[in-house]
Amino acid sequence: MSYDLDFWSYESEPGSDGQHQAVYEMLCDGGRVQGLREIPVSDILQRVVSVFAAEGWTAIDDWTWDGDDKGGFQVSLTTQLFRVDCSNMDGDDMNRFIDIAHEFGLRLYDPQVGTRYAGWRSDSPPGRSPRTTSSDRF
Repeated sequence: MSYDLDFWSYESEPGSDGQHQAVYEMLCDGGRVQGLREIPVSDILQRVVSVFAAEGWTAIDDWTWDGDDKGGFQVSLTTQLFRVDCSNMDGDDMNRFIDIAHEFGLRLYDPQVGTRYAGWRSDSPPGRSPRTTSSDRF
């Protein structure tokens, strides 16, 4: 089973949920979207490497990873989008990407269901990874 996870951050969250699909499509087509924050590409990639290497995943190249019987994934990063294409991965492993994204203030958009998740709670201590809500977990 294939699943893609997409993360970005608005400078100011829009009042309407209706524009998330359009933002997603524009970002996936390589476009830039006014009103989105720049993301730290190399820091995110380093964090992915750190987390998944520690779990025994094998890097095929800088962007593609194999977990043998755990599946595989490919990371795509632009200055506005963190995207992961997952293949045959279980929910716990996919949740690691949600955790990584949250460390950088990025929220999940799930194009399979057309939903952008809150993904953080305002009562998180400053300087710490925001806690996720149960609704944005696999």
